[in-house]
Amino acid sequence: MDQGRLVLGTAQLGMKYGIKNRIGKPPLKKSYEIIQTAWNKNIRFFDTAYSYGESESILGKIFKGLEIAGKVSVISKISGCLNKVNEKEVLKGIDSSLKRLNLGCLYGLLLHDPGNLDFWDSNASQIMRAIKKNNMAEKVGVSVYSYKDAMRVLERDDFEIVQIPFNIFDQSYYSKGIFREAEKRNKTVFIRSIFLQGLLLMEQEELGEDKKNFIKYLQARDTLCARFDLTKKELAIGYVKKRASGAYIIFGAEEPSQVEETVQIFEKADINDEIIKEIEQRLPVSNEDIINPSNWSK
Repeated sequence: MDQGRLVLGTAQLGMKYGIKNRIGKPPLKKSYEIIQTAWNKNIRFFDTAYSYGESESILGKIFKGLEIAGKVSVISKISGCLNKVNEKEVLKGIDSSLKRLNLGCLYGLLLHDPGNLDFWDSNASQIMRAIKKNNMAEKVGVSVYSYKDAMRVLERDDFEIVQIPFNIFDQSYYSKGIFREAEKRNKTVFIRSIFLQGLLLMEQEELGEDKKNFIKYLQARDTLCARFDLTKKELAIGYVKKRASGAYIIFGAEEPSQVEETVQIFEKADINDEIIKEIEQRLPVSNEDIINPSNWSK
């Protein structure tokens, strides 16, 4: 797998995003440099959503400026539940997203709320079929937060894509066979949270008082990094690359240099079976208050 399977996540470009983010949303010029660097590094996939602040409109301006709008593959997302919404209003909203992005069609459109799976056989399925029929997206899928919902997506022929969190702490999707199942069913997997919104790259002393319960997990990570002479990013990327060899991997950046560094590490990452074994014995976390960022503010 080469860097062509890397996907630039763009939430950071539209709003302040991530526990490690100290600078907020970068200025347009810096965002331009980030996208240009990604493009120069052979990254062709970009992940966004209407709910990511100004991300879509910023991407659209940059795609146009770089003259690459017809060459990129963009994934965006629909927020909320489609059970009782008007189909025409949803299609109108997607059309607005396409205009902001300066695109004629999305590579993928995902449901941001897996709760839609509970109503799939009613309004949701009809709307998603209309999206494809109107050539607004080549593929549709769901962004999920649990193994159970990931399996529900894989079991339905309507979906081509499932987006899941996966990292050195949140390993269950591999251990429960999601990647094997996706390959068997010819589904495309997109992985997010490989750095767990920046937590996996933080120093222990950077944690605020409300995150002190995270320290023991970062200590375990640091022990492995020291033992195998790996940086935090090398450990995080190396594990995901090894265990999710057929998946697309989303990462974020606040500086062009971070894009270059991530691509460089990804190209060279080749951690051995001994390191994998230690990661899977010592680092898995089942506590949702740690591995699910939506719980961090509770």
